[in-house]
This record gives sequence, structure tokens and C-alpha cells, in this order.
Amino acid sequence: MNQLLTVLSGILAALAISWAGLVYGPVSQLGSLKPETEVGEPYPVDRIGLAKQGADVYRANGCYYCHSQQVRQGPVSYELFVTATGTNDPAISKVFSTFKVNLDSENSAAIGQALFLASDDFTVWPDAKGKESAAAEKLRDGMKDSSKLKSIGLAGITDTNKLAKAMEFLKIPKQEKLENQIKGASVPIYDTAKQWGQIRPVMQELKRAGMTVKIIPTQQTAGDIPTFGMRQSVARDYLFDSPAMIGSRRVGPDLANIGVRRPDTAWHLTHLYKPKLEDAKSKMPRYSHLFETRKIVGAPASDALKKVEVANGYEIVPKPEALALVAYLQSLKQDKPLPESPIVNLPIHSKP
Repeated sequence: MNQLLTVLSGILAALAISWAGLVYGPVSQLGSLKPETEVGEPYPVDRIGLAKQGADVYRANGCYYCHSQQVRQGPVSYELFVTATGTNDPAISKVFSTFKVNLDSENSAAIGQALFLASDDFTVWPDAKGKESAAAEKLRDGMKDSSKLKSIGLAGITDTNKLAKAMEFLKIPKQEKLENQIKGASVPIYDTAKQWGQIRPVMQELKRAGMTVKIIPTQQTAGDIPTFGMRQSVARDYLFDSPAMIGSRRVGPDLANIGVRRPDTAWHLTHLYKPKLEDAKSKMPRYSHLFETRKIVGAPASDALKKVEVANGYEIVPKPEALALVAYLQSLKQDKPLPESPIVNLPIHSKP
């Protein structure tokens, strides 16, 4: 009996943990999402009218089998910065030597100055006669030509009294603004961004050596940007999509931003009727069943297809389903910056 209770308790615990991780966790994270209001007009907004009807046409025709609606992020690389050096010069030098970190002369000088000024052995002061020692003169000369070095050279100092003393020593006027700059200064460890696998062990060893470091992710490879969009797609983009037709394959191009790339109604209608008229390499099937051929009565229809050959006195016009589908495609725009996905400042290619 006791064993049965133990087994049942284990099963219930496993189910509870699974439910919390797979159901409750995602719902609690995504269920509170709301339209972003700090980007001008609220984003996203629910579709209305033809665009909303067009989502049903898109789904009914299985467009999501061949098209995705998700701009994917490329591989991310990182920049590594020192924000405070600590005082363990030998340990830091050993890390640089072990990982063959080659700082440029300016950054190397900055870290050296910070180590010196932040050390407990800060004893190089003007002598009794008021003359500076050679070390102090050399230090000041090294910082003379660069306000950046002047700030970074003090970045390792966290003690307020020591900071004031160092600024006095270097004849830097006491200014609150400058002190804030000094406290926020940082030194890049590499001159280019590195992959996480390269940067992680260096970061860990620098921390062990007493340095304070920070990493800043940078998008070295754009992935789908700029071909298909301005930024990475995130959960908030699909707030009013039920269901979200993200798709899983790309037989055709991604459509997350087709409304930005292709705003022209006539282009979409022609492309739906006969795709190769707009793109000779298109693999998309014809959706001619969304159009009708009829005899012209009076003036030709404003939305009649212009590029398609048709018998004299006749025209090919879109059915309501075609117009709704085009309205839906034109509504697909992930062009607003979001806190969790800012705009990547790259041009967008004009591709279908």
C-alpha cells in the first residue's frame, strides 16, 4: 500500500511538473503580452474587414504549407568589455597571455592605468620638493591626448576617496558629470565581435582574476534580415492571430513583411492569377480559381488584370476571395520596433 502511494505521488508530481513547464509557464509569460504603445500607434492591432476575411482564405488555400511568417535571427556574436579592473595585475596578465588576447595600444594602456590607479599601492605622488616622479609623469603623458583614456584609466576605481585622490593626482578637475563617465567607462577586450564559445572562457577567467566585465550581443550575421524583414519576429507580432500561421517550410519566400515589400494590389492580383508573369522563377501554383473571366459591359473594371492576355471584349477580374487574400497579405507588416526586437538598420531587399 505504501509503495502504491509512493508511485501515485511520483506520477502526480511528474504530471504537475510537466504541466507547469509546458502549459502554465508559457501561458504566464505570453498571456500578459499587450500591444506596444511606445512606438507611436499601438502595435500590433487586430485585422478588420477584408484583411480579416483574407486570413480565412489564406488558411483555406493552404498557403501556410509553403510560406512561413517568421523573420529569423542570424547567429549572434558578442563584444566583451572590462568595466572595472580590480587590482590583481599578475592574474589579469596571465589570463591575457593564456588566451592570447592582443589589445591595441590604446586599450592596453587604459587597462594598465586603471590597474595602477586602482591598486592599493598607489604611492607615486609628487615628492617633498613638489616635483613629480618619473612614473607619475609618464602616466600623465600617456593619458594627455585622449579624454577616453582619461576616463577609462580610472574605470577600475570603485572607492570614492581613491577616485578623488587619483583625479587630483592627474590634475583632472572635480566634476560630477566626469565622475559618472569614469564610473561608466569600459574597455573592449577584442577589436571585433566573437562567438559565445570564444568569449565565455575569457570572461570567466577575467572575473576570477578580479575584473568586472560585461558582454554586449551584436548581430554579426543578419539571417533573414534584410531579405525578409527589418527585425526578428517575436511572440508579440502574433498577438491577434488565432491561429498564428507561422508555417514550417519555405517553398516560397517568407511573408511576415510582404505588406512592406509588396504594397501594390495589382502586383498581388497578377501574381495570384499567374505567378510567372511577375516572377519567372516562381514555383507557386496558379490561383486562377479566385478570378473570373467576364464580358466587358461599359467601362472595364478598375481591378481587371492588365498583364494577362484575354479575348477581345473580355476581362479577368478578382473574386471577393482574391481581394480579401490580397488585403490580408498587405496587412502582414512587422515593421514597428519592439523593446524585445529592435529594428536592424539595414535596407530591405525588394523580393517577393
